[in-house]
Amino acid sequence: MTRFVVISEARSGSTMLGSALASHPQMLMHGEIFGSGPAPLNFYGIDEMLPWPTPLEIYLKKMRDADPVRFLDELVFADTARQAIGFKFKFEEFADWPAVVDYIVSKRLHVLFVRRRNLFDRYISEVEAWATGRFNSTDSTQNAPMAEAWLRDCLAPDAVCQAIEKGLALENMLYTTFFANPHIELVYEDIVGWEDAVSTKICNFLGVVPMALQAQTVKTRGEKRVSALGDLNALREQMRQRGYAQRC
Repeated sequence: MTRFVVISEARSGSTMLGSALASHPQMLMHGEIFGSGPAPLNFYGIDEMLPWPTPLEIYLKKMRDADPVRFLDELVFADTARQAIGFKFKFEEFADWPAVVDYIVSKRLHVLFVRRRNLFDRYISEVEAWATGRFNSTDSTQNAPMAEAWLRDCLAPDAVCQAIEKGLALENMLYTTFFANPHIELVYEDIVGWEDAVSTKICNFLGVVPMALQAQTVKTRGEKRVSALGDLNALREQMRQRGYAQRC
């Protein structure tokens, strides 16, 4: 059995990738099982349509918090009937879970790095999600949108630059941390269309029968971004002038 982890910054395509991996009959894909706060535990088999937290979620979170290594060994990777089992682990979760980082390294989990070439669009997608309260293209529910003052602060040029630079620093640090693990790099802009070559590359890496992977989420249309946050052309040009042209 191949044990793997999908590592990415928020709004970089990890949900889309996770849903595609889950479409393969030889794979079991958990979601964000190490998310912070009161967010649902995206553990495979939990009915997401039920009001949360369910009793099962409460129990699983207690076990995870008390002993994350045992949680991984005895629950996350317990289904030995599958050829590959994995979970999502986002950049912002690493500082809170050093034992999980050590586990990934010591157990030599297969790592799928997911990033976006266009870091400006990644940041804007994250701001848009918080501004509208909608984080998943398949989710009909919405969280409370953020205040306009918060949104103005987030779209200030200095704030955008700082966020992009922080993301790049985390990306470089994590690549260094997991470089010795078996790993592949996937780029959001390349996996949006899910060409056969991408599916084959992933299946071969994880040791499962190659087949076309089908994502259950969709790329957000660009028009939505303009209507939610306003005209971003001037801000985008400022980012180019500040040296982010190659990634924006």
